[in-house]
Amino acid sequence: MRRGFDSFDNESRSSREFYGGFATIRGNSPSLVVEPYWFYLEDERLSARERKIHTAGVHVFGQLCGGTIDYDFSGSVQWGRRDGEDHFAYAIHAAIGRT
Repeated sequence: MRRGFDSFDNESRSSREFYGGFATIRGNSPSLVVEPYWFYLEDERLSARERKIHTAGVHVFGQLCGGTIDYDFSGSVQWGRRDGEDHFAYAIHAAIGRT
């Protein structure tokens, strides 16, 4: 079988599905920008390595004190089934700085 870099083979397409969505919510002020997201992977190519995983999270950033303080926060959580067992993972990141 020859694999191409610009397309998936038919077997991969029928056994693996990936969905998702995100949004950017921005007001009139630079003090708050919110970017929520959600992704879903269903991979059934190998029955012993089956995955059905959800990932949801949010990215929040902005400027405070007249634009002199920058902040950035990201958090995500993952849940579902992987290799026949429950799966749960999470990540959190925060940063603050001065412009």
